[in-house]
Amino acid sequence: NFQAVFSDLGQRLSDRPFLGGDTPNVLDIAWFISVHRLTRAGYPLGQHPELARWYGHLGSRPGWLAQVNGGLMDRIGTLLRIWHRLTGKTLNRVLRRASST
Repeated sequence: NFQAVFSDLGQRLSDRPFLGGDTPNVLDIAWFISVHRLTRAGYPLGQHPELARWYGHLGSRPGWLAQVNGGLMDRIGTLLRIWHRLTGKTLNRVLRRASST
């Protein structure tokens, strides 16, 4: 499901810098948080170049990452990396397997 939604968002970003138009708005904030969480969990954002460009652009703005990073998100990311090391499974592999069934 993420792949389909992210493809749709990428198409929306193909002719504008932000999801709502020329300036960031609440839509960008909400999706940035979701995209950030998924990338921290290992989602392969590179499959969606327009979305990756948007994410990098917003993430480089002062204060954006500071608002979504922090204790809980860092701990979740650490736990997912440990899970990957212990099981050899990545979110990308789990998503591919789920989409093929």
